[in-house]
Amino acid sequence: MADRFTLTQGVQIGKESTHGTAVPATMRLKAATLAPRPMGAFKEYRPQGLKRKAVSALAKEWTEANLSGLANYTELGILLESLVGNRATTAEAGGVYEHAWISNRQEPDAMATLTCEIGSADGCERFAYGLVSALGFKMTRDDVEISGHLYGGKLQTSTLDSISLTQGPNEVQTITLTGSPSAGSFTLSFNEATTAPIDHAASGSTMQSALEALSTVGSGNVQVTGASGGPYTATFVGALGHRAVALLEADGSGLTGGGVSVALTTQGGLTEHANAPLLPGDVNLYLADSPSALGGGGTQMLRAFDASWSFGERAKPFWTQDASLGAFSGYAETEPKEMLDLLLAADAQGVALLSTARSGATKYLRIAAASKALTIGSSGTPYRFQLDAAVKVSAFKEFKDEQGVYCVGYELEVVDDAAWGKSYVFSLRNGVAAY
Repeated sequence: MADRFTLTQGVQIGKESTHGTAVPATMRLKAATLAPRPMGAFKEYRPQGLKRKAVSALAKEWTEANLSGLANYTELGILLESLVGNRATTAEAGGVYEHAWISNRQEPDAMATLTCEIGSADGCERFAYGLVSALGFKMTRDDVEISGHLYGGKLQTSTLDSISLTQGPNEVQTITLTGSPSAGSFTLSFNEATTAPIDHAASGSTMQSALEALSTVGSGNVQVTGASGGPYTATFVGALGHRAVALLEADGSGLTGGGVSVALTTQGGLTEHANAPLLPGDVNLYLADSPSALGGGGTQMLRAFDASWSFGERAKPFWTQDASLGAFSGYAETEPKEMLDLLLAADAQGVALLSTARSGATKYLRIAAASKALTIGSSGTPYRFQLDAAVKVSAFKEFKDEQGVYCVGYELEVVDDAAWGKSYVFSLRNGVAAY
């Protein structure tokens, strides 16, 4: 049995169309990890007159998993899809999409459930009915970290249940000769290695041999079909299968009366969204007296040192008297615990929240992050994350030193706001069309 090394363990998820019905994973997470734990409620029985228990039976079984990692402008969306639901998406020019998640004031939220896979080719675990019940950010000038919690159904393992990680499709690319070339040859390049000239009337098997001769491809790692003159279909298999690979580069300068082009037909592997980390230098905090003032930007908290938000206890599983159940019957929404912590310089702006607390006034907080270094595709539009929330001061924290500056801390609680019609809004701008 091969050892499983922590370094190679990955996380893949799929959004369930029916709650609790497992689906193949469709997305691989790059910025977050899951640590699953099988949970059980055991019923014990000690016969009268005996010293020790005779029966210990598993009555209920489920999974709980801790989430940790770094904030990412693209992957946050699937977590918010499960934590909040009710997403609205707007397409903009240049492959840019705006997403918003708003929790209902009274009606149940349409929170997505997930099938989660954790592991590698050496072994894996899986649970369906995964629900993000808690999610939080901790933001300092050094890092932006996420943490959270998921509930899930019974934990399956590759050892006991003969499961394996979902593999994405093999990548398929189509090579087409354009303009009806009458003579000559062309070449194909893959990861900077270039084939010998391929005749304009070559068969699919001839092209396959030319590609397999490349050190970057190798024998048995591509299959090419197509009649003489094409079009040709190249399917990457073997060591290059089930993952995204580089697009073949075609050079038709040696053709007479035509050219050659390559197009992606099927993306290989699971979806991997763009690496777009939310960096500490991207974040600003604002405070306002009304939603409209917040929409105008509000007052920037220029001396905010630490900020964190934690949205938890969104839902919990429940069980019914049904012997056929492998885990729980469903989820029930609970009274959420939605908190934000601020550490501010004890200047006029920071101390002003003492007065806010004494009056019981509602404030409107914005945590806004716009990437300074990364843009969405070729659009030139920066990635963005934003949380707008109606809050009240719910607790004071001590005055203390932070990097030599005298500071004061506050705990803020998200509250219902009838006039605004909501309590908070999460929004993301990225290149993901849908979650």
